[in-house]
Amino acid sequence: RWSPDGRRLAVQVPKPQAGGSNLFLVDVDSGERRPVSPAGGPVQLYAWSPGGDRIVSAGGPGNRFQPD
Repeated sequence: RWSPDGRRLAVQVPKPQAGGSNLFLVDVDSGERRPVSPAGGPVQLYAWSPGGDRIVSAGGPGNRFQPD
């Protein structure tokens, strides 16, 4: 999903053994990829904030929403 300002792309990369996926942010200009998955487990849902400065994500059972 593109950030609201179009400068970054959030990409989910599947984790077949664990279920869910890891979440990465890609800077469109530099191509730099940064992991932003919560430490406690895989990401299943995520959304950009309206201003594009944060991502909120949710994982499997026992995981909480994790702001970036």
